[in-house]
Amino acid sequence: MNDISVVINYCSLEREFLSSCLSECLKFSDDVVVSYGSHFYNGTIEDHVHIQSQIIKFPKIQFVEYRVDVNIDLSKQKGVINRPFAYWHNLARWTGVNDCKKKNWILFLDVDEIPDGEKFKSFLNNNALDDDCNYSIANYWYFKSPNFQAIEIEESAKLINFKYIAIDSIFGDFERDHIRDNSAKNTHHFVTGQDGLPLIHHFSWVRTQNVLLRKIKSWGHTDDIKNHDEYVDRIFMNKNINDIAHRYSYRYVYNQFGIGINTFDYSYPMSEPFNVEVDLIRNRSKYINEFAQFSRLDNDGLNVLSGGDQISAILYFRDAIEAENQ
Repeated sequence: MNDISVVINYCSLEREFLSSCLSECLKFSDDVVVSYGSHFYNGTIEDHVHIQSQIIKFPKIQFVEYRVDVNIDLSKQKGVINRPFAYWHNLARWTGVNDCKKKNWILFLDVDEIPDGEKFKSFLNNNALDDDCNYSIANYWYFKSPNFQAIEIEESAKLINFKYIAIDSIFGDFERDHIRDNSAKNTHHFVTGQDGLPLIHHFSWVRTQNVLLRKIKSWGHTDDIKNHDEYVDRIFMNKNINDIAHRYSYRYVYNQFGIGINTFDYSYPMSEPFNVEVDLIRNRSKYINEFAQFSRLDNDGLNVLSGGDQISAILYFRDAIEAENQ
């Protein structure tokens, strides 16, 4: 198997993802480094009690801290021109790189990018990585809920050979894309597993309303959104998806990592993976007949379901079950 290290950017606002991310990474790497700041990027002190508890919980993981000083002039820091807050993301990765024990390949992750550990291990076992190429890993993208998976595929995590890692390749406006563009000349894009499916699940905008607002106000992309409060209010104005970030199309999927944020895995055993979109397409008449047995549900939901709009049907029946859970 290819020998790789993993560098993970982390802050305590992302704590719901940490255990799953680390557990999955340990399935294919024994050199995992979590890099966290002394403060959030708006100057608020990090939750160090939480950090210490995770250090104890995961003794095989290296946790390293970098200092965040909001008094420094970001416009004068290395590598950043148009996106000064990107400096902190870059510093996090540079700090993590310097604590890696191995000097072969490095996978750069944010903690809300949870790899499928077994699939990633299989990918590494069955593919000879080219030292002169970069690998940009395909990921599923989620919005608001771990049950809302975008049909569109993205790529964010980067697998880079250590020989290309230097301070100049780390520090730039566009973060991991800067690392990619300043490493090997060739990049394999949208890298998938042996089954042709993405290797990573990116829970990018899966947050409670309060935490999402805190994140937007204190992360490295804070300048990308003008009115933070209004933006978050639009997302949470109701229980629908309300993707105002990318306006992707979505399917409803099983919450496979048990992320406890805005989830609604109703009416089937939590231990059994369940893809509503696929099952509804294959067995639509079966589900219509089953739902029809609930006398308290009117025909509106059944009409939506039979019409083929799976997401709207799921939202309808979720609200119906909340209103009358018998």
